[in-house]
Amino acid sequence: MNANQNAYPKPVEKYDVLNFLGPNLVTAHGDDWRRQQVVSRGVFNTDGWNFLWGETVRIFEGMMKAKGYNEMKSGEEVKIEHSVSMTLRVALLAIGNAGFGMDMSWNDDQNMPIPAGHTMTFQTALHCVAQSSILRLAIPKVCQVTVREMVTAFDELEKYIQSIIKEKRGALLGENAPGNDEANAELKFEINERQDLFSKLVKASLSGEVPLKDEELQGNIYIYLLAGHETTAHSISYSLALLALWPEKQEEMYRQIMQAMPADGVTTYADYKKFEYVLAVYFETLRIFPPVQQIPKKLSQDTVFTFDKSNEHNTARAAPPATVPEQMTLTVEKDTVVFISPPAVHYNPKYYPDPYDFRPERFVGKFDRTTFIPFSTGTRVCIGRHFSEVESVAFLAYFIKHFSVHPTPAYEGETREEMKKRMLQGTPLITLTPHSIPLTFRRR
Repeated sequence: MNANQNAYPKPVEKYDVLNFLGPNLVTAHGDDWRRQQVVSRGVFNTDGWNFLWGETVRIFEGMMKAKGYNEMKSGEEVKIEHSVSMTLRVALLAIGNAGFGMDMSWNDDQNMPIPAGHTMTFQTALHCVAQSSILRLAIPKVCQVTVREMVTAFDELEKYIQSIIKEKRGALLGENAPGNDEANAELKFEINERQDLFSKLVKASLSGEVPLKDEELQGNIYIYLLAGHETTAHSISYSLALLALWPEKQEEMYRQIMQAMPADGVTTYADYKKFEYVLAVYFETLRIFPPVQQIPKKLSQDTVFTFDKSNEHNTARAAPPATVPEQMTLTVEKDTVVFISPPAVHYNPKYYPDPYDFRPERFVGKFDRTTFIPFSTGTRVCIGRHFSEVESVAFLAYFIKHFSVHPTPAYEGETREEMKKRMLQGTPLITLTPHSIPLTFRRR
């Protein structure tokens, strides 16, 4: 499929449910998709990655201070019932600050005043939407009166987004209220200097030949929220679980982090490539736990698929390896929707020997990217994948620098295999969602 991507377009009609805040890159097709892609690609650049890296480090430092972790002595421990409760907060702050251009911190005051015309603060609406998007997608609109807070949060976030778009666009075009030229000029300068995704998206949309409509700006910033919050949070949690269960890999990661970390502990995005093993850990996590479990494609023509029936690479099979590969063909008609299975690809021993082992070394140096598809494949691969990578590498590097991670036994005498079975479970919802990952963090 990678060799002829035009023959396997995305069946965008299956994603219409994601249109409720406006058309976006996921749901658009044809010229609309190409126009939005051009604008969106202009948003993701080195300045933005440097801003995201800095915000992620600031979030980690804020967590250390707010939780009192800075006062912990070497060897002291803290237990957490489910690591996702921590990583969801990290991801929310990252998307709020680096995505929306807000100034949110770990201990935001929950009693902040609600602006006139709203019934929730921006932070509360963003948090509620991020936490309940799965429910919002699953429940038909006619039933949503039963989840009033969720409906209110989506309405409130949409109002905030509309207000922010109007303010930013008005400042850039000089259309804000006259009579306050100094304030307008200051806002315009601030927006031009800001590196958050929202400001950059508004700027990029105005510089294109065909600017994005307000509903397209709304739709795309929501997609960034949906993808950047849950997917990243769950993947970081799985990374911590795997490191806890494979302590020798964690120690190798710690060793390489300390080699790459500057003496003063201050890093920027320029240091990103130095943390190669951290990224390898994250990639191996995505291989084992791909966030998207199925990737739909629609055949643009009658297609003949050839399958290798040999068990030559299947170490799980009891039968001896076949000496001559057996093949079969299957003809599938045009317009049929087929599904690519990332888990099937990622667990194929032909591509990844001993696929059930946690081996970050697979992703150190060059590797075959055509068989690594956690963010989909083809021309419509997730445009925000590097956002997730940068945020995850920055957070994991600083976290493992300060803590070693250990499984929390469910009962005395629980074996490592029992812990693996318990901790590495997940349910495929919008993305793969961990059941429960209780961990113990020990201060280094």
